[in-house]
Amino acid sequence: MMDLSRAFSEKGLILDGAIGTEIMKRSPSCFDCLEELNLIAPDLKGDIHKSYIDAGADIITTDTFGANRSVLADYYGLAGKTKEINDYGARLAKRTTKDQAFVAGSIGPITRPLDKEKKLSSSDIRGIIQEQLEGLLEGGIDLLLFETFASLSELRIGVKTAREFNSDLIIIASMTYPNNGLTLFGKTPYEVSLKLNKTSSQVIGANCGTGPQSILEAVKKMGSVSEKELIAMPNAGLAQFSQGKFTPRIRITSRVTEKNTSITGSRFWVGAAAPPPSTSAVCTPLSRA
Repeated sequence: MMDLSRAFSEKGLILDGAIGTEIMKRSPSCFDCLEELNLIAPDLKGDIHKSYIDAGADIITTDTFGANRSVLADYYGLAGKTKEINDYGARLAKRTTKDQAFVAGSIGPITRPLDKEKKLSSSDIRGIIQEQLEGLLEGGIDLLLFETFASLSELRIGVKTAREFNSDLIIIASMTYPNNGLTLFGKTPYEVSLKLNKTSSQVIGANCGTGPQSILEAVKKMGSVSEKELIAMPNAGLAQFSQGKFTPRIRITSRVTEKNTSITGSRFWVGAAAPPPSTSAVCTPLSRA
C-alpha cells in the first residue's frame, strides 16, 4: 500500500460511507450505543468495513464518532470504557483493511449545541478529546477525522489538541451546514474556511447535510478562500425507515464526483455518508482519471 503522505500529495482519496445505517440494516435491533459494538459485535463492524474496502474506498473510518467520555457518560453510562472502545474500534478497522486502505480515527462533536444545561470549558473539551485520541492512536490509526462539527470554536480546540498531542498526524477538520448553507450558529463556509486556514489541519471541508448538492456548494465556497486540501462527505439525504430497514432518499452516482472534482485545482478528498454502492459509484470515475 502507498505511504499515506505520498498518497496524500499525489492523488485524490476516497473515504468510506455511512456506518450507523449499515448497522441498523444488518441488525435492526441495534439501537443503543453503536460504538460499543466495537467490543461486543466486532464481526458486524468488520463486515461493514470490508464492504467499503471492496467498493474501492482508500480510507476506512473507525466507528468512534460519539465515543467520547461526555457522550458515553450522559447517554449510555459507558464513560469507563471510553479508551477501550476507541482502541478496539481502531484495531478492528486496521485488522479488516489488511493494508488495503488507510484508517481514519473518527471524532465527533463533544458538546450538544441545544443542551443549555451542560456547559463544558475549553479545558474540559481538550481533556475529553485527548482521552479519545489516546485510544485511537493506541489502536493504530493512520490519520484523524474531526467530522460533523457544529461549533467552529470546538473544532479549532480539537485540532489544536490533536496537533499538540501528535505533531505528525494528518488531521481532517469538517463542519456541517444544516442551516440553509450556514452552520447551526450562523457561520458561513467562507468564515469557517478562513478560521480553519489558521489551524494545523491539512484538510478542511464539509459533511452530512441534506444531500450532495448542499455539501458541494459549501465546499466550493470554502475552497475559494483556502489553499488547503478539501474534503466533501455528503449523505444521501435523510434516511427513510420502511419495512424494518433504512434506505437513502438520494442515489449518489458518479455525476456527483464529476462535479466535485471541478471545485478547485486542489487535490480533493471525497466520501459519502451513504451505503457501499455509493462509494463504488464515486470511486469508478476517479480511478479512471
